Amino acid sequence: MLGTRPEVIKLAPFIRALRVAAWAEADVLLTGQHGAMLRPLLDHFELDPVVELGVQRQRGTLTELIASMAAKLDSYFAARRPEGIVVQGDTTSAMAAAICAFSDRLPVFHVEAGLRSFDLEQPFPEEFNRRVISIAATLHFPPAEVSLQHLLSEGIDPERCHVVGNTVIDALLWTLEKRAGRASGFGANSFKILATCHRRESWDGGVDAVCDGLRRLIEQIPHGEILFPVHPNPVVAEVVHRILGGHPRIQLVAPLGYPEFCYAMEDADLIISDSGGVQEEALALGKPTLVTRWKTERPEVLQWDTVRLTGPDADAIVREGTALFEDAARYAASAQAHFPFGRGDSSSRIVEVLEKHFARA
Repeated sequence: MLGTRPEVIKLAPFIRALRVAAWAEADVLLTGQHGAMLRPLLDHFELDPVVELGVQRQRGTLTELIASMAAKLDSYFAARRPEGIVVQGDTTSAMAAAICAFSDRLPVFHVEAGLRSFDLEQPFPEEFNRRVISIAATLHFPPAEVSLQHLLSEGIDPERCHVVGNTVIDALLWTLEKRAGRASGFGANSFKILATCHRRESWDGGVDAVCDGLRRLIEQIPHGEILFPVHPNPVVAEVVHRILGGHPRIQLVAPLGYPEFCYAMEDADLIISDSGGVQEEALALGKPTLVTRWKTERPEVLQWDTVRLTGPDADAIVREGTALFEDAARYAASAQAHFPFGRGDSSSRIVEVLEKHFARA
């Protein structure tokens, strides 16, 4: 089940592994949550053929999305009657699919299970979504020990939980292996900062604060530049262009394709982002990263100095970013790769668990 860009990225390596398994036949369902923007990703990961559910969205609300998806899934389940459905993470597509499958008594297999911030508002609606999926899931695939403990504390049978790492690392390493010198979009400046900001909980003033911090930070780094792929949501885009537009060393660009974003992460000296997946990817690449959120559902990333929480706090962004630029020893301590989410073998581990599950069924 795929609805959003992150779902395609994180499930693509698993789908590729499953499709070559002799025991399995896999349909790839597209819900339509992110619409046509998924096509370049499907091409990159060579995921055709796919089944498009054709979910319709007019008002763009979450309620509308859930209602439309439920109707489409009901028709698909009736026609195809799969032996199980794989969902990833915490999107509305994944949550709706899990509810529909559970209601039809179909097994639900949850990739990237057990993440928790313990705050239903941060991130919204993802924290709610992933808790709901955990209730419906037959098998849980937490990326690391911390996520496993969250599931166990909620009373989930440990026999149904399998720590496998995170498939996002599989996708990242596979993509970078195929880079072959392709450009990332950065210019010739010596200190490269990759920035993103899009989360709903940052819309009420948070985006403003992040952009203010970025503009102040770049003034402290004379030979630095910021590459900022701007989220298309007008709530975000208006603020970003108003505060950061026109600066000679800040590039505001359209959202990068997934491969290009991977290249930009690989080339960056510093990443400043509110993304969930970027925290894991940056850690695997050894890229110092400031996370502009107050809480993270990936506490594993905070064990080292590579990833730090600043919140959407302009002063903290300037302080931490400047310190990393000016203090070579601090930067070196932060620029260390760590692999709590696996080294690119998560997909094959999930396929092995599923094969054993169906062999016992």
